[in-house]
Amino acid sequence: GPWAEGLRVWRAEGPRALWKGNAVACLRLFPCSAVQLAAYRKFVMLFTDDLGHISQWRSIMAGSLAGMVSTVVTYPTDLIKTRLTVQNLLEPSYRGIFHAFSTVYQQEGFLALYRGVSLTVLALEETGHPFFRKLAF
Repeated sequence: GPWAEGLRVWRAEGPRALWKGNAVACLRLFPCSAVQLAAYRKFVMLFTDDLGHISQWRSIMAGSLAGMVSTVVTYPTDLIKTRLTVQNLLEPSYRGIFHAFSTVYQQEGFLALYRGVSLTVLALEETGHPFFRKLAF
């Protein structure tokens, strides 16, 4: 189970291994939320009728589109977080966040920072973004 796996990682790589990728995940929170809320406001303004009303359907669409925009904009940080998390701390491929960004960019190219983004965006669309449903009502 998860506890046994956590203990195995602790023994193999030390306690720091349990926090791999945490710094970049924390750094990603602010820009992701800021982009998402700004995009949501713009989409709501776009979908609001002349009387200042927005339907439930359009509000849900605004939330979904805002989630997609924020995901696409901040996806490279998610990719770097994943790469830092899965590397072995005893033989690391990356020395940190900036080294991981530069290594991926230099060795694999700019588009490598967006590898997997389409599946992530499709998965977001399936969730329906309940956070924005709450905001609209």
